[in-house]
Amino acid sequence: RVPPWLEGQGKGWVTAEYAMLPGSSGERVGREAKKGKQKGRTLEIERLIGRALRAVCDMEALGEREVTVDCDVLQADGGTRTASICGGYVALHDAFSRLIADGTLQKHPLNDFCAAISVGVVGDSLCLDLPYVEDSTAEVDMNVVMTGSGKFIEVQGTAEGEPFDSDQLDGLLKLAEKDRSLEQLKTLLIPTPLGAVPLSLLASIEDSDGPNQISRDDGKRRIVISANAQGRALSEVVEDIRTTVANTNLPEGYFITLGGQFEAQEEATRLVGFLSIISLVLMFAVLYSRYQSVRLSAIIMGNIPLAMVGAVLGLWLSGQPLSVAALIGFITLAGISVRNGILKVSHYINLMRFEHESFTQSMIVRGSMERLSPVLMTALVTAFALAPLLFEAERPGTEILHPVAVVIFAGLISSTLLDTFLTPALFWVFGRKDAERLMEQSDAQAL
Repeated sequence: RVPPWLEGQGKGWVTAEYAMLPGSSGERVGREAKKGKQKGRTLEIERLIGRALRAVCDMEALGEREVTVDCDVLQADGGTRTASICGGYVALHDAFSRLIADGTLQKHPLNDFCAAISVGVVGDSLCLDLPYVEDSTAEVDMNVVMTGSGKFIEVQGTAEGEPFDSDQLDGLLKLAEKDRSLEQLKTLLIPTPLGAVPLSLLASIEDSDGPNQISRDDGKRRIVISANAQGRALSEVVEDIRTTVANTNLPEGYFITLGGQFEAQEEATRLVGFLSIISLVLMFAVLYSRYQSVRLSAIIMGNIPLAMVGAVLGLWLSGQPLSVAALIGFITLAGISVRNGILKVSHYINLMRFEHESFTQSMIVRGSMERLSPVLMTALVTAFALAPLLFEAERPGTEILHPVAVVIFAGLISSTLLDTFLTPALFWVFGRKDAERLMEQSDAQAL
C-alpha cells in the first residue's frame, strides 16, 4: 500500500527504516523498538535515505506500491548514513530487478545511479570518506549525495568548530564529486596558514595502479597476502615460502614477515618437544630408582627407538606430516613400550630372586614367554580401540586424532615384534652383573 495522500494517483513510494544493531559499536547500542520511541537522529537519517532513493526513482513506473528499504548498521565506523544510502540503492535495484523478473513490473523504476560520501576538514586537511576517528574530531563535517550524472541530491554540511569559507566548501564539493580528473585534482584548493593553494603545489599527482586500501602497522604500510594449504603439510608449505623469501631480493625499506596458524603449530611443537625431553629424563629417573642400574634402565628405554621405527614408517606410508598430534602419539607410545620392557626385565629378576633361577638363556626364554601374553594383550586391546580412528580418517571429528592412532598403532607393531627378541638379547648380553647384584640383596622384594 502507498501512503494515503498517494492513493489513486498511480504512483508508488520508496521509504527507508534505519537502525544500529546492538553490536555495531564498541559499546552495546540499545534497541529503540524496546523503548517504544525512535531518536531524532534515527528519523532524520531515515528521511535522508528515503529522499535520496526517491530522487532517482520513477514513481509512476513503480505503480501504486510502497517499497521499504531496511538499513541495519552491522558495524559503525562513521558515515553510517552515507553507507546506508549506497547499500540501500543496491538493495532497491535488486528488489526492482526481481519484480521485473517475475513480471510484476514492466519497466525498471530507477532512472539514475545514487551514491553518498562523507567529506570534512580534519585539522588543516580535506578528508574523504571519514572513519569514526576523523569524523569525531572533524572541524567541518559534510555528507554529499549525488546522482550518477553528477547532480546533487542533498548536501549536509556543518561547522563543528570554526566556520568554513567558500574556498573550503568548493574544495569539499570537488573532493566529493565522482568525475575527478587529474587536472581537477591539481586545482583542488588546500587550506594553509597563508591561504588556500592548489594541490599541485604540494604534491605530484599522477595516474597509476595501486592498492585500493592501505593498511599500516606502527606507521609502516602493510600488504597482507593470505593462502590456505591443501593437499600438503602446512610445515612443508611454510618451508617452501621461507626458502623463496630468502632467495628474493627486496627493494630498500621492504621486508616480509610470516604469520598465521603455523606459528601456533610451531610453538606447540617446541613445547611438546621440550615436555618430551622432560618426560624421558623423568622416566629414566624412575627406572633408575627402581633398579639402581644405568644399564637396566637403558635396556628398558631401548624399547622407545624400537617403537619409533614403526611409528615413523606408519606416518610415511599414510602420508601424514609430523604434526603436534603425531608428537603426542610418540609420547604415548614411549610410555607403552617402556611398560613392556619393565614387564620383561622385572620378571627376569623375580625369577632369579624367588624361584632360584640362574642367569641362563633358559631363564630368559621362560620369562619372555610368560610375559608374552600381557604384552600381546596390551597391544591388541590398544589396536582395537584405535581402529575407528585409524580406518575412518575421513569422517568428521577424526582428522585430528588420526595421526595419533597411526603413530601408536604402527609403533606398537614394531615395538612388540622387536621387543620380543631384542630386549631378551640385550638383557643376556649386558644385564648379568646388575641382575645378580639385585638377586643378592638381603631386602629383596618383587620388582
